[in-house]
Amino acid sequence: MKQRVLSIEINRPCETVFNFLIDPDHSPDWIDSFKSETAAPWPPRVGTIYRNSNHQDEWTEYRVEAFKPPRHFGLVQMGGDYHAEYVLSSPTAESTLLKYHEWVEEGEIDKPFTIEPFEKLKAILEARA
Repeated sequence: MKQRVLSIEINRPCETVFNFLIDPDHSPDWIDSFKSETAAPWPPRVGTIYRNSNHQDEWTEYRVEAFKPPRHFGLVQMGGDYHAEYVLSSPTAESTLLKYHEWVEEGEIDKPFTIEPFEKLKAILEARA
């Protein structure tokens, strides 16, 4: 698979969803393969580097290539051609449609995202008051 698009509607305002997505402290809460994640410089902007480790303590780095709060956040893997972007829209004032697009320029996506992490993200955000 060269690219994948997933979408989910979350019953929380767009700004709330966006701020949760960009906060590296929250990533392990909804992405099971992440043990930890950091981002510098903070707050994020184009050029910020996100580093995450898996449960085998292997690190991967991504550079922010698009940042337009609270609607668009894009990353590219350092030393690779994997890209991921989050595009948020507001069907209503209290809901967010999150579209996730991941792709590689050559070859196949090594471990494509599934809908399950986004369902977990939705459950976490909707449980918050």
